[in-house]
Amino acid sequence: MNLPGLELRDVVKHFGSHRAVDGASLCAASGEIIALLGPSGCGKTTTLRLIAGFERLESGHIEVAGADIVGLPPFRRDIGLVFQDYALFPHMSVARNVEYGMRQRRLPQAERDRRRAEVLRLVRLEGMEDKRPAALSGGEQQRVALARALAIAPKLLLLDEPLSNLDAKLREALRVELREILRSVETTTLLVTHDQAEAIGIADRVAVMNRGRIVQIGTAREVYEEPNSRFVAEFIGQSLWFDGRFAATGNACGRFLSDDGIVFAAERPMTTAMRYGLCIRPEHIHLRARAGDSNRIAATVERVEFLGADLIVRCRLTANGRTIAIPVRSDEPELAGPGDHVELGVAPVRCRVVADT
Repeated sequence: MNLPGLELRDVVKHFGSHRAVDGASLCAASGEIIALLGPSGCGKTTTLRLIAGFERLESGHIEVAGADIVGLPPFRRDIGLVFQDYALFPHMSVARNVEYGMRQRRLPQAERDRRRAEVLRLVRLEGMEDKRPAALSGGEQQRVALARALAIAPKLLLLDEPLSNLDAKLREALRVELREILRSVETTTLLVTHDQAEAIGIADRVAVMNRGRIVQIGTAREVYEEPNSRFVAEFIGQSLWFDGRFAATGNACGRFLSDDGIVFAAERPMTTAMRYGLCIRPEHIHLRARAGDSNRIAATVERVEFLGADLIVRCRLTANGRTIAIPVRSDEPELAGPGDHVELGVAPVRCRVVADT
């Protein structure tokens, strides 16, 4: 039987009257990389600390590789942890930092030497064993911290905002590198982050958290293209939101009547809710309607903003005066200019009716 790598069931944690984690549940397969993504204060770091054993669980269950770890001290949970600030020992060399966990577990020197060489080769830091953290770049320090966590061969790896202290270009490069490393070691991993690009670029699946609960989990594409609530639609990427009501007209289709007078052909909502809204991703709106775009919206171009390879075309909708921003390629033929009247187009399949929560 293939046991889950990590399982949370109805996890609860209070700080005074504040319910920091409010019945969070998730299941990660063995070797899977899960990103726990959410805004500041949503409970994701508290969830990580509960798993690591740094906070006391009030109710619920936490299992790693099928074993209940609730009640175990942190050092007995068989978990590797990479902190946001790396937490390297400044007076120790790279080799000594990497060996730290193994020494605490009293592994024989020969085994420590073998594992140290293995993980340093994995993170491409061979030849730096004698350097101290102050002599390393931010990216190198991050890799030392990762090597130290992996050296103990943990059943679960926890990453707490591991790239947040790096500049944008280095962060982008290390996203790819980190995913390759994690895929090669096949260790179940929970990545906690508020950075959408980091979550999407590294994880197999993304768990979106809000107000202490995991509100949706799926692949990055599923969460982006099929949000189950207004919160997810607006938190992940860019979205245009319309209030209104949905009226079914067939097995899988219907009409969404927006409060500001625009009627959209749309697919039936995937979940039941008290209230619905309509979500459209801006890149799915065509500046000039195409075949298949049965939704046509009259608008006037207000201005065009140059962003290199892309342009942002801001259009004022004729029906309600609302201004929306549409991204287009800068090399797209027949671009409209300020003052031009256009008929925007969007296909019904791109109009998502979701719960207004």
